[in-house]
Amino acid sequence: MPASAIGVQVARERITVTIGVICAIPQEWAYLRSVLSGAERKEIARTTFDTGELDAHRVVLAAAGMGKVNTGLVATLLADRFDC
Repeated sequence: MPASAIGVQVARERITVTIGVICAIPQEWAYLRSVLSGAERKEIARTTFDTGELDAHRVVLAAAGMGKVNTGLVATLLADRFDC
């Protein structure tokens, strides 16, 4: 039975999520970086991270390069440092 059917009000909270985008090739990173508004750059573990907004969403772009080891490192940093 839905909560509204038994008279319970369900509070709706707006949850803001940061989206992490891992770019393997420079062309995809360059395009996304060019449309990112309010961009700020950080370098962590020799990897470039650009934070900003894309279509009203908080986004972190990461230039990971090719390979599953690079991707694993960047995914860990996105989760740890940027809460993605």
